[in-house]
Amino acid sequence: MNEVSSRKVGPRLLYGVVGPAFLLLALGAPRQQQPSSERFRFRAEVNSVLLPVSVKDASGVPVVGLPESAFTVRDEGQVRPLVYFDERSEPLSVVVALDVSSSMSGDRLEQAKLAAKAFIARVVAEELAIVAFDERARVVVPWSGNDEEISLAIDGLTARGGTALYDALETAFSLLERARNRRTAIVLLSDGKEEDSGTSYGELQPRLDLLSAAIYSVGFYTDDERRIYPADKKYYKEPAFDVNLNPAWVLGELASSTGGLAIYPTSGEDLTPVFLAIASELRHQYLLGFEPAVGESSGGEFRSIEVTVESAGHKSPLQVRTRQGYQHAKGSVPPSSVVR
Repeated sequence: MNEVSSRKVGPRLLYGVVGPAFLLLALGAPRQQQPSSERFRFRAEVNSVLLPVSVKDASGVPVVGLPESAFTVRDEGQVRPLVYFDERSEPLSVVVALDVSSSMSGDRLEQAKLAAKAFIARVVAEELAIVAFDERARVVVPWSGNDEEISLAIDGLTARGGTALYDALETAFSLLERARNRRTAIVLLSDGKEEDSGTSYGELQPRLDLLSAAIYSVGFYTDDERRIYPADKKYYKEPAFDVNLNPAWVLGELASSTGGLAIYPTSGEDLTPVFLAIASELRHQYLLGFEPAVGESSGGEFRSIEVTVESAGHKSPLQVRTRQGYQHAKGSVPPSSVVR
């Protein structure tokens, strides 16, 4: 029997050229709009914690068809019974946030547009929203299921100004609060360092504890920037102040804490396969729900989560990825207080 844990997966970072196994994830049928969430019957109560879970084999290929009995969820080390289990049919809402600062001008922005439109055509989502950011963040398309409308809006994007990355995330979080569906994700593309936000990185962290979105970060850096911004260092230079936070580290932290993925394509690499692979992962996720034990804490603190999978049918270790935890509310967990 092969038991694997979400804690045994290393940093959720992919560097350099996207390999053949990762590209395999991008294959599949074009996007089909999902039916309204009202058609789905849920066993989960309103105070349940929802966990989007990705399971892959050693080659990075999604493992589908696992039964509910294969999954175990531990909340602060204690096994919690599942009150909800779903594979892929749970409706999805996605925010795509695109950096349109001046450094994205020319071919870089055109690549990003093509990749975003390919993602929209392939991802199985009931609704999408588009956020663009330069020195300020703005909603280009609010929640919509109209692919043509979204693609036309993306085509109209132009590059200028600085980079308000944190404000873009705040804008995405606010959109997710109005999302129709409980399963949510953010796909974020940025090519530079935070410069212009009114929001600080520290102010973002409580939002990560409370919102359910998995963040998929794409760091579109030049070769020189990749040398300046090694993804494993929190600060790219001294002193250790927020102004010197390493943008590649920030993207990786956003992804790993929410159960997403951070990808850093090489300079000149085609972005479209990267975005298609993210779309494929979102099509091959499990959604687990459990109810936290009431009265175990005074409320408000962060509680760690571990998901394990037992599968006798796989000889090699499986890779399990989900969020690191959630913020426990006193007495119950509100619907938005889903895991980090």
